[in-house]
Amino acid sequence: MMELKKSWALYLFVSIALILFPHYLDGYLSHPSSIQDFRNIAETGNFTCDELVRWLGTEKHYSNDKKNILFGLLALNHPNCEGYPYLRLEDISYGIFNGKRTFFYNSAKSIDNNKNNKKNKEKSALTTYKKCSIQDDLVVVFLSNFSINNNFSHFLHGLLRLFCSLIDSKIFIWDHDKQTFIKTRNYTIWLDENLKLNKEKMIWFQSFDANLRPLSQLNTNNNNKGSNDNNCVSSRVLIYGSGCVRLLPPEKWFGYPGCRAGEILPAFGTYMRQLYKASNSDSLKFIDNIDSKDTSATGLRIAFAVRDASTLTGKRQVSNLEQVQALLLKTQHVRSSMENVTFEHLDIPSTIRYMSNVHILVSVHGAGMTNMFFMNPGSAVVEIIPFPLCSCKSPDYFYGVGGYYHGISVAQRIKHYHYCVPAKEVKWHKVPDDLRTGGKCSWRHLHAVIQFMLILRGLFR
Repeated sequence: MMELKKSWALYLFVSIALILFPHYLDGYLSHPSSIQDFRNIAETGNFTCDELVRWLGTEKHYSNDKKNILFGLLALNHPNCEGYPYLRLEDISYGIFNGKRTFFYNSAKSIDNNKNNKKNKEKSALTTYKKCSIQDDLVVVFLSNFSINNNFSHFLHGLLRLFCSLIDSKIFIWDHDKQTFIKTRNYTIWLDENLKLNKEKMIWFQSFDANLRPLSQLNTNNNNKGSNDNNCVSSRVLIYGSGCVRLLPPEKWFGYPGCRAGEILPAFGTYMRQLYKASNSDSLKFIDNIDSKDTSATGLRIAFAVRDASTLTGKRQVSNLEQVQALLLKTQHVRSSMENVTFEHLDIPSTIRYMSNVHILVSVHGAGMTNMFFMNPGSAVVEIIPFPLCSCKSPDYFYGVGGYYHGISVAQRIKHYHYCVPAKEVKWHKVPDDLRTGGKCSWRHLHAVIQFMLILRGLFR
């Protein structure tokens, strides 16, 4: 264990107090208006089928092979695609089809049109007609995969894309006079049968004020393929809810032309903060007076994220966190309070309300940092990235792995600073075999970290 050096802690304080705090002053105390305008965030362009496939059908982190089936039905169901900036299908059902649980086109009209047309033989294979036992009108389908099921960050990004599809389809619109989002019509969310649902995830989905239909609970035990089974669920209109036109991956959110993240992410954060009665940016404004005898004011609120995770996913503990915080408080030049937060111990409403009240979040790189979705614009994050993830090859070479949360910060209009922990200050529970500078990024490297020193030694900007 390395000993604390006072100069390191002072450097951390300089980073927080003298860099982040002036940014906050400039960003908010000089701009007191909290009026927001999300009236024009819905995509209005016309897209060809090929363009929709490129934007929505190629995202690999937020869907599964059922996506290919839905996009395969596109040409059969809606051949021109023009007029909708989202995937919109009609008369789509889910249930047993050709011996498999899948989506299929359920239309008597299509059967009549294709009956004597050899050219439509392949399309006919995707089409049937039967009256399903469950009938929904407007449906938004949410797909899942291994990442959605096992990584909180990818799950939350999936919800962001779901929110975007609700915006683009005008199911949610912004009421500028009331400064809030309103739902324009009732709808049902079909939850992919492979989605691992628990109480917490159901609360997340309930946030979208929809009827929830887990497809895994659909009874399809009838194996009589020759009968006109009705053990399926049908929709009049189905919207693909696992993609968003022009959103792009998060590591590209810091300035790629045409990317919508800077519009969609702030809207999503606003929607969630309003829904759970969290604070807005006005509540974070303050004028500091460190010499004041008034001890009721906490001043700058700094939260240190502390993981409650297993060794398999990397505890990533900071070895001398309490010493660092004590020294920062002792040497502070800005009134501030410091506290530890463990997101695993908070429920969803508490997490959103807590993050809305934080001025600065200090966290080790990890999925929990995605809770910065709910921080107010003008706040800031300090991201601690263990070796070798700062110097590995990733889609964004300049920021390395840090580009993921840097992109979120830019889109959310909050300040982002990252610190790369040197190799000699990292303690492993099992050193990875392929550990080297400049290699390909691997989450196995991150999961192998037990602890390291936090203090920012040799940090220059």
